[in-house]
Amino acid sequence: MRVKCSLCDKIEKIDDDTLIAKRLRNRPIHTYMCHECSES
Repeated sequence: MRVKCSLCDKIEKIDDDTLIAKRLRNRPIHTYMCHECSES
């Protein structure tokens, strides 16, 4: 699954089986943040 960071617009690929991917599929309102943005 390809996801786009909501802060820096970086596109990353995550496993379809992860909990984050499931949440994004079921609730599109959830936003994804890449590792660098989520640390700061």
